[in-house]
Amino acid sequence: MLDIMSSIDDYCRKKGLRYSLAYGSLLGAIRHKGYIPWDDDIDIWMPRPDYQKFMKEFDHPYYKACCAEFTPGWDHFIAKVCDDRTIIDEGHGDRCGVYVDVFPIDGWPEDEGEIRKHYAKVMRYLRLWSSLHYTQHMAICNANGVLKNIKITASKALGLFFNSSFFLKKLLDAKTQYPYEASSKVGSLTCGDWAVSRSFFDNSIECQFEDRSFSISEDYDALLRVVYGNYMQLPPEEERVSNHGFTACWK
Repeated sequence: MLDIMSSIDDYCRKKGLRYSLAYGSLLGAIRHKGYIPWDDDIDIWMPRPDYQKFMKEFDHPYYKACCAEFTPGWDHFIAKVCDDRTIIDEGHGDRCGVYVDVFPIDGWPEDEGEIRKHYAKVMRYLRLWSSLHYTQHMAICNANGVLKNIKITASKALGLFFNSSFFLKKLLDAKTQYPYEASSKVGSLTCGDWAVSRSFFDNSIECQFEDRSFSISEDYDALLRVVYGNYMQLPPEEERVSNHGFTACWK
């Protein structure tokens, strides 16, 4: 993951693209100077214009940028840069190797009420698209008995009237309804209904992460407080567990 992240960083520097470590990776960089001890992935944010260019143009011999917008057959709502030389098994029919998650940052409406409506619309289309793709790929595999049968039946019934590309277009149209560069508030539309000033992603600084240095938002403190609250306080010991479970190996 660190080598993938270094290649992403090198490419973004060369092309002048903006990114920031995100979520637990940003929190880990500030609080632990690297991975949170009980975490095991790397996430980054990219403003939508930079994300579009990166996902379409990133070129590497064995690291592949994959996303629903530009990768045929990609059935995950999170974009990833995957190591094509590896295999990862997360228990739900995985399609890629070891990866770094890439989250686009999109524009939001100004009004708080409109923000909630906008987020609800995005999530509605995400659930509908997922019912044809990601639900069968992951949630159904994790369901049991009656719940599993309901999910399968509902997904098949929906597929009689719509195909997944219909809901994917609706989802992407909703996420990009408010252009990033014209919005004063921005956020990650598929991972929480938080919004921050666009200036949070305009200026970056370097931050240590393990034995390397990556880009983070200059306003990381305010950003982390929006997402996590009192982020420097460690959670109770019983909550210091990984949210992921996977087996990874070389091909």
